[in-house]
Formats: sequence, structure tokens, C-alpha cells
Amino acid sequence: MAGLPPTVAEFKSWLRIDPADMIDDTAIGEGLAAAEHQQTLTLNMPNGWTADLRLACLLRAARYLARRNSPEGLVGFGDFGPARITAVDRDVAALEAPYVKVLVG
Repeated sequence: MAGLPPTVAEFKSWLRIDPADMIDDTAIGEGLAAAEHQQTLTLNMPNGWTADLRLACLLRAARYLARRNSPEGLVGFGDFGPARITAVDRDVAALEAPYVKVLVG
């Protein structure tokens, strides 16, 4: 819903998780809350939660939740070996770029 931060139900729909599967709802809620908090600290949001900021929040929350299975930031130990989860998600950065607070001082 435009104008408001994403909800757990919207996150689950976005990731195609069955709404009846509630096992991770607490973790999803915490990930969304952390992503929302990060955005409100670092971004100017004069128009509230626009579509691009909502998508950035969903992407950021998904990254936070993926880290539960990779506390060292490494994933994919299959045929290609480990891959590092980068500190900055380029898609999130691009979506948030027009809203970044400029700090002077």
C-alpha cells in the first residue's frame, strides 16, 4: 500500500511465501522494522513511502533475513565455492539515491 512501509504480509507475497506459513513472521517483522528504521535515519522522505522506497525496504529486509543463514556474510558453498554478500546492495542504493540526506559539517 503506497504511503506506508511494507507489511509482513506484503513481504511474504513479494517473496511468494505462503501466507499460512507463519514460522518466520517474527524474523520478517524484525527485518522489515530494521530496514524501515535504516531508511528513516538516512533518507529524506517528504512524500512518505513511495514505490521505489517501498521496494528498497523489501530488498534491504530480504538481505537482512538472508544473513541469518550466513553470519559471516558468505553464501553458496556448492560447485562454485563461497560468494560474499556485499555490504552495499546496488539496487537498494540506486532506489534510495534521490532521497539520501546530505550531511554537511
